[in-house]
Amino acid sequence: MLKAKVVISLFVLSAIFWPSLGLSHPLKLSSTLIKHDPAKGVVVIECKVFADDFSKSIYRSLQGSDISKLSADDKRKTINNYLNRYLRITFNGKPFLIKFKGSKYIRSQNVLVLMFEENKLAVQEGDQIIIQNRLFFDDFGPAQKNHIFVQFPKYKTERRNITTINNDTLIIKLGGL
Repeated sequence: MLKAKVVISLFVLSAIFWPSLGLSHPLKLSSTLIKHDPAKGVVVIECKVFADDFSKSIYRSLQGSDISKLSADDKRKTINNYLNRYLRITFNGKPFLIKFKGSKYIRSQNVLVLMFEENKLAVQEGDQIIIQNRLFFDDFGPAQKNHIFVQFPKYKTERRNITTINNDTLIIKLGGL
């Protein structure tokens, strides 16, 4: 009886203090910000994901290879390839490739903030942006939800959207509704 109480206590404590070792978190979501800075003429992108979900998905995409054994350059290439496969952005029909810059881990929330290089982009009213966000759908299916927040303040364009496995694309016309 005492042994069972100790095991249960350790399990509960591990779920509280080390979420990746305890029960899996019930939420399956990501949050992506795509913002145009008109003063610099650049697009800034940031993506927040659960760290354990990202690790699982990257591991699966490597088909079992150990990411810890890759060089820093190969890790960056792997992350870029992964993100450009599952988070596709086009401006006026031309692919807009995102380049991984770094990340910040928020341990208390099990959240990984992925940051990308700022990309110069000349935009004008009427331009079309298409965002297809399929992050983690291969891993979690319909349970996964991807929040997208797009800001192009100069063109009074601000959109919030949630992509799902059945509706993964957001189309925006700058300055339009």
